[in-house]
Amino acid sequence: MAFPMGAIPKAAAMFGLVGTVAAGIFVFVAASQPPPPPAAPAMQLAAPEMPTDAATTQPFSQATPLGALQKLCAAIEIDDHATIEECLCDDGKDPAMAKLGHEMIQGMASTYRIEKAWKDKWGQDMKVSGLSFDQFPDGNYQTLIRGTADGATDVTYDGDEARIRVPVAAEKFTGTGPDRLVALARWSGAMLVFNKIDGDWKLNTDRTFNLVVQVFRISGNTTDSSEIAAGVAQGIVGALDNIAGQIESGQITARGRAAVQVETLVSHVFQDNKVSGTSYLALPVIGGGG
Repeated sequence: MAFPMGAIPKAAAMFGLVGTVAAGIFVFVAASQPPPPPAAPAMQLAAPEMPTDAATTQPFSQATPLGALQKLCAAIEIDDHATIEECLCDDGKDPAMAKLGHEMIQGMASTYRIEKAWKDKWGQDMKVSGLSFDQFPDGNYQTLIRGTADGATDVTYDGDEARIRVPVAAEKFTGTGPDRLVALARWSGAMLVFNKIDGDWKLNTDRTFNLVVQVFRISGNTTDSSEIAAGVAQGIVGALDNIAGQIESGQITARGRAAVQVETLVSHVFQDNKVSGTSYLALPVIGGGG
């Protein structure tokens, strides 16, 4: 997911992508004015191909919360959106916010895939001028989801609800610099909440993530803010998968061209949703002490 920041300070980014040109797992921040139409024509977002060397999620079962978390990790790492969705649930009370929570997790997969493709192709970490797709220093998926799956020892049950405590140190979420966002320290010791549904444990995005949404509307857009944010998040997932597929297939051979494509497609996502950007801060519903 991605977003333009413009005059918004970089510290405003909370959970996801920050940028000066165009929207994270967790945040979109935008300029105060809509971005100008890009010079390049819009690309068609075809259904992304799965990586040819993709592993399988078959060995993992959702019979336990930890098993479900491992299955979710495996699905994210091969950008398997259908299997990711099998590992998620919500309370069903607010469809737009539920969709945003799900797309946030889907965005982890798209970000992981394009960052890996970029590193494999050019031997460098992914960099796009004015854009960052990770809120946490070592990556959103790597820090919160994989970090919990690899180190979790504290699992508690209450009927068909289970809680897995996040065992990752606070500085992994906040960083250590003077501009670190201290509020993110609450992810250390926080709870990932799972529900058992028809025999399978699933991560409940409503009970795990407290999402605070802000949108920067283009004049005349009266759509509910949570619907806008969910639409933008979904569009960014498709954009990143599209570009990752082109890098993997050899259609894109130059880093500079890949960066321009990211900027262009992100710009179109915002235009399609009639915003200059969106932002959301994701904090834990059940936070730790840091």
